[in-house]
Amino acid sequence: MPGGPFASFVAHDEGFTKLSLEPDKTALIDAAGTLEITGSFFQMGFGAKSSARRWSDCRPADMRPADDCFQRPPVVFLSDMSTANLVLVALYLSAALHAADSAKLVSASTPGNTTVTNGMGYEEKWTFTNTGTTTWGPNYSLQYISGNAGCSHAAFPLGTNAPGANYWVELNCTAPSTPGTYSETWQMVGPSGPILIGGSKTLTIQIVSATTDAATFVGSTVPDNTAEAAGQAYTVKITMQNNGTSTWDAGHYNFQYVSGNAGCSHETYAASGIAPGMQQAMTLVCTAPAAAGTYREDWRLAGPQGTLPIAGNLTAWVIIVVK
Repeated sequence: MPGGPFASFVAHDEGFTKLSLEPDKTALIDAAGTLEITGSFFQMGFGAKSSARRWSDCRPADMRPADDCFQRPPVVFLSDMSTANLVLVALYLSAALHAADSAKLVSASTPGNTTVTNGMGYEEKWTFTNTGTTTWGPNYSLQYISGNAGCSHAAFPLGTNAPGANYWVELNCTAPSTPGTYSETWQMVGPSGPILIGGSKTLTIQIVSATTDAATFVGSTVPDNTAEAAGQAYTVKITMQNNGTSTWDAGHYNFQYVSGNAGCSHETYAASGIAPGMQQAMTLVCTAPAAAGTYREDWRLAGPQGTLPIAGNLTAWVIIVVK
């Protein structure tokens, strides 16, 4: 062949392109675009490792397959090129080999940093458009890479989806129980390796797992406007139910005096490890004022995020009437 020696067989398998160079050089271009190459003569094409084929009769002058080679794997013969030019051409050809598969992300149901109540389920629904030239089938899937936002990490096979058509994938997830920011990364994979989605090799789910605090007023042993004798000692037991998602522990939750004076002690009462769905009773020790009149004082339940509403009110209260 004119122009010098060349390699008649090149393998394209397992997501990489192998360029065989004369006299005995090779170069690998993997799916990430990594390239190591030396030499100045090579021929490039497709082939299976187990069945080498020769395409020495296909040598287009303009570096594109000639018409008589159109149905064969593309072959390019280069000679006497500088290493820099050879690298550029090799990268161009490698990109062309992988160009058949591509996708576009149309929508995601969970935008980045979406707040999800800790321990609660949520769904991530991705909708894609097949922007490539091949139809997706059994050899295409969405695969977990790293991280943990609480989703199932099993590979998600893609169904048949023709070029130009949309396809959606729905992942079932549960927000981690410990509050914080969580993310995980996924990748669409086809027969030739990772598929670019809008130019990116990965998809990311990122959520903020947060607690929800809520309380319900269950009852009080001293109903509003209860009559008390002047100077008489009495006690009030106020019971609340934890309707949130976090446990009321002594280090973060307590019952605090806010205002007024119905004669009760104004110390702070710590919660005692009340799990969601359980009840907490706070007992106030009081002495009715000496003067006749109506007296009220307000208390609040405080947590890490501030005051917890109690059945829609910011406080619980004691109201007595001294005769």
